[in-house]
Amino acid sequence: MDELEPVFSALAGVQAACADKRERAERRAGAVRAHARDQAADIVASARVEADAERARAAAHVRDRDEQAVAERMREAAAAAEEVRRRSAARMPEMVARVAGLVRSLADEPS
Repeated sequence: MDELEPVFSALAGVQAACADKRERAERRAGAVRAHARDQAADIVASARVEADAERARAAAHVRDRDEQAVAERMREAAAAAEEVRRRSAARMPEMVARVAGLVRSLADEPS
């Protein structure tokens, strides 16, 4: 075993250097993982903010579309009501004459 002592002595320095490099690599890997974890958390937070903003935009779009549809229905209803008023006004003289005729005929009937 004594004949291997110089080889082991020479390897001791290499082993120490390797252990030192391994430790530095492990510390660096830990730092890289921590940085990647922080970046991932930032990306997730940013995505959540963007998702909230997109939901708000989508809700506003739906609300605007619904308001436009309601406004269109109100215009249609107002036009239909105006048409009913116009036709009623056009028929009013005829209806008044008819009612007046019925009342006169009732008045002319013997009791």
